Amino acid sequence: MLSILNGSLIRVWTLASYTTHREFGAVPGERIAFARWRPGTDDIVVSVADRLEIWPMAGGDRRIVAQGLSIASGLLVSTDGALAFLTFDLEGTRSRSTWRRIAAPLPISVSQLVAYISFR
Repeated sequence: MLSILNGSLIRVWTLASYTTHREFGAVPGERIAFARWRPGTDDIVVSVADRLEIWPMAGGDRRIVAQGLSIASGLLVSTDGALAFLTFDLEGTRSRSTWRRIAAPLPISVSQLVAYISFR
């Protein structure tokens, strides 16, 4: 199980014990919007500040998958762990041409945009 605390800290518990946990923090001054497990791995997919990152559960280097993003309004990870799906509210976001450079956008309504990002 994982949880975001105060927008800057991810706390992860094992199934074996609710009292034993690990904590992973964002860079001071940055906010974690969403965190999801990456299925089939020990990685956490994290939407933080203007980036999508992969944080290893074992610790160590974090990998930036995409950057220069607007603030996401949602994050899902595919069941095979190969893709992340980010949703964005169109009000106040950058132009659609920005999304075409990062990922293939899929308009789903007048007010939201969905982009997918491959981890491969």
